[in-house]
Amino acid sequence: MPRSITNPFRRYGFFVGLLIALFFAALAPEFATWEPYYGSQTRVAALPERDYGWNRRQEFFERREYRIVNHASGYDRPYDIVVVGDSFSALEYTNSWLDYLSDASGASIFCLWGKPKDFKALLKSEMFASHPPRLLIYETVERSLLERLSFLEVVLDAPGAPPRPIVAPPLVLRPRHAPRTLRDRPRSAPALQTMREVASAVQTRLGLRLAADGTDVAELNRGDLFSSARSSELLMLSIDRRKNNFGTQDVNRAVQGLRRVEALVESNGRTRFMFVAFPDKSSIYARYMRDRAHATPNHIQALAEQVPILRTDRLLAAELDRGTVDLYLPDDSHTNAVGNRLVTEAVIEVLLQNGTFTKH
Repeated sequence: MPRSITNPFRRYGFFVGLLIALFFAALAPEFATWEPYYGSQTRVAALPERDYGWNRRQEFFERREYRIVNHASGYDRPYDIVVVGDSFSALEYTNSWLDYLSDASGASIFCLWGKPKDFKALLKSEMFASHPPRLLIYETVERSLLERLSFLEVVLDAPGAPPRPIVAPPLVLRPRHAPRTLRDRPRSAPALQTMREVASAVQTRLGLRLAADGTDVAELNRGDLFSSARSSELLMLSIDRRKNNFGTQDVNRAVQGLRRVEALVESNGRTRFMFVAFPDKSSIYARYMRDRAHATPNHIQALAEQVPILRTDRLLAAELDRGTVDLYLPDDSHTNAVGNRLVTEAVIEVLLQNGTFTKH
């Protein structure tokens, strides 16, 4: 009797074990050639870093000198500069544009990476009112530009009074000249991390895990713009295509939102406001795409036709035309160290011209 009961369970256990063994055997090639995820786009789409990861060394600072928080209550002491931004400002790696701004200026920088309501709470906080920063920069990626600025007009319910003249003294540039190093992309990871990433990739490929943002692959007409193995393929976020649905009214609302923010920030007469937008890969690489159906409209240009803003699109497009490799990382949606440094240099030049910064 016991034997007849246990045999089915033994057979069941045998087949379950066999299936598990076959599953891991099928994954063996992945484990053997796996490289840890670095870029957000390879991670989201479960694409191998060995195909799309960057192979040219990138510059990094040895440590981060500015503060990143995701809630307004973190503004608990005075700062020279406040940046309200997205992932371009809050990169986990130490070569963001704010790493370069911090090093070139020597200023104390507070980065709020949150929602519009957090920005509103920051502006209304007692610390911000009593110790306002000398400069507030609102940064956004191009794909979210019109939506974020339009939404701000609604969230910031303060009256749209004209900005007051800034009477605060300029910030003196005191470069830190912090140590920097050239690093290779990580090629190995702890076994547990590798197992988790491989399992996650398998789930994505089998449709068992839904990604927050999809990734599209666009063929380029040249293969020297990326250092990845598949250098003629551009990874871009699928949500970039939403820009095709916006029109003139959306741009007008964004302009109103931008003007409202500027007026509100500068109403204290002590804080200069600046707007910075980073172009999407789908617009900055558009002229190199074999199929222009992947290209998306340039919303930075559309906004600049109505209000003066920093033309980061022209700046980075010119650098791309010079043949700079990995200006945007092939496995990610963000600019590399070169692109971030260029944007920072352009920001500083504007702030020197309007008297926010001074060299002495």
